[in-house]
Amino acid sequence: MLFELDQLQVDTATFESRGTADDRRDRAMLDAMRARKVVTSALRVTHTPGPKDALLWVPDVVCGAVTQHRIGEDQYIELLAAQIDIIAIAAS
Repeated sequence: MLFELDQLQVDTATFESRGTADDRRDRAMLDAMRARKVVTSALRVTHTPGPKDALLWVPDVVCGAVTQHRIGEDQYIELLAAQIDIIAIAAS
């Protein structure tokens, strides 16, 4: 996801905080991606507790719609289709 955000020239991504240790791992991943030049140094990641920002629930809604789509229930993905791009990444 960080690669795609960087390609879209997003400068700040706000993640829901999952605690100090997990937030630190997120930042370490970003640093590793910068070191490998997978993303630019312009991309920043911040963490916010979920209850402080209702917009942090949007990824959960999208995830639910995509999950329903994958099991054949398309009503939710159809509501979001004009606003989202689904990028499938094959696991190796």
